[in-house]
Amino acid sequence: GGEIHPLQYVGDLKVAEAYRNKGIGLNLCDNIADYVISVNSDLTFLNVSKGNNKPFSFFKDRPNIPDFDNIGIFKIHQFIGIKQKFSHPQYEIKSTPVNDELIRFLNSHQRKYELGHVITKEKIDDTETFVIKHEENIIAAMCLSDTMNMKQNVATRINWKMKYLVKFINVISSIAGISKMPLLNEPVRMMYIKYLALNTSDKNLVKFLVNHARNIVYEKKYSFISIGLHEKDPLNACFTGLLKITFKSVGMLLTIKNNRSLIEKVKSGVPFEDYSLV
Repeated sequence: GGEIHPLQYVGDLKVAEAYRNKGIGLNLCDNIADYVISVNSDLTFLNVSKGNNKPFSFFKDRPNIPDFDNIGIFKIHQFIGIKQKFSHPQYEIKSTPVNDELIRFLNSHQRKYELGHVITKEKIDDTETFVIKHEENIIAAMCLSDTMNMKQNVATRINWKMKYLVKFINVISSIAGISKMPLLNEPVRMMYIKYLALNTSDKNLVKFLVNHARNIVYEKKYSFISIGLHEKDPLNACFTGLLKITFKSVGMLLTIKNNRSLIEKVKSGVPFEDYSLV
């Protein structure tokens, strides 16, 4: 709604199996609530894998704390790296340093979202930034983030069909010009599209940028480039035909101050989330 609100993320919430059903999780949540209040914040956000229903009952009917609201499904698209370099008949993608023009462009795009970030130089200094320009003006931009040093996902189990598919892909990867797939119990090597912004009706530019990111991933010997978008985000329609795996997670938003009008603003718009939803 054009207003700035502090928002807290619950990144991970886990209790060791041997210590469950002893009130430890509830105590953690009480401490989280106390912290949010102490820093004069209100909104708290977390993501839950679709199909994992335990958190919905766990966070419901807490004394003195409003319930979390379901703000919809986020689609986490993981695009497989590709050797091929793509070109466009009219435009080219250029690497760019972080500057005021880029920050203004990204913030202009983020204002279209609810929970959109206020982007500063510090937020994108550690990303690889790329732009497409028309007549010296930015019309599309992308920020890539490598978070392997602070967040890693590990595949702990996969069904037999997926095992054979992974083996098959890895056998043909060099011939097909695609990235190798991660193995069981190894970190999934991926980068994230932290911000993707467009100021044109040409949705093919989105696919052009994503394919550029896929090539970067391949060159780095990573498996995927990932982006998370809300189900209502029109950018989802730009990925037809791209080789990808899509996961789904549920966005949950809580207002400690029970600000229902603020929650409804978020739910009526297109919510935004960054890589931490994965």
